[in-house]
Amino acid sequence: YITFILRYRLGVLAVILAATFVFGGIASQGVYSSALAKLFFGEKHPGFLRYRERIREFANDETAIVIYKDEHLFSAASLARLAQAVQGIEALPEIRRVDSLLNAQHVFGEEETLHVEKYAEEALAHPARTARILQQMTQDALYGGLLISEDGQHAAVMIELEPVDELAGEAVPPLINAIMRIFDQAGFPPHALHRVGFTSSMADIVSQMDFNIKRLFPI
Repeated sequence: YITFILRYRLGVLAVILAATFVFGGIASQGVYSSALAKLFFGEKHPGFLRYRERIREFANDETAIVIYKDEHLFSAASLARLAQAVQGIEALPEIRRVDSLLNAQHVFGEEETLHVEKYAEEALAHPARTARILQQMTQDALYGGLLISEDGQHAAVMIELEPVDELAGEAVPPLINAIMRIFDQAGFPPHALHRVGFTSSMADIVSQMDFNIKRLFPI
């Protein structure tokens, strides 16, 4: 057997390469993932149907979170970059809602009047109060340590996906890549960005699966 392979090694390599291209072409057409909820419950399960109704009524639990670092979160330049990124992300058809520093608001009473103000709008209107506004938000129970870090130098952008009956795993990496390109186009340096959350993790997992199945496996 070994003697045969060595004697006809060029022919053997040609057969192996031909088989590699054939099976590589077949693997590239494969669909290897599905919506996790559907995988666990099945599309006809009453629990799954009730789950779909609830996320349409309240909020989808499929979210992507992008955290960015900026030493001047409430500066006009930083908020302008954030506004450009949020606008671009909201324009994607797969996105339902984006929460960030731009729509974070606080409620307070003054002279028997209830006021609702957005932190970002207040910072833009009164630049001299930026430090106080930043400290106030970091101490806000709704946002401190969640939407904004306790040191006031990191903020999160919470991206909620539209609830769909089935979001195949193959569609997740292109969506996350599109979101990250929007941040890049808005002027966020890549080293200052960090992706977290189930959706972002799933994108990396699917990308590795795709690489293994469509490249390493045929070889």
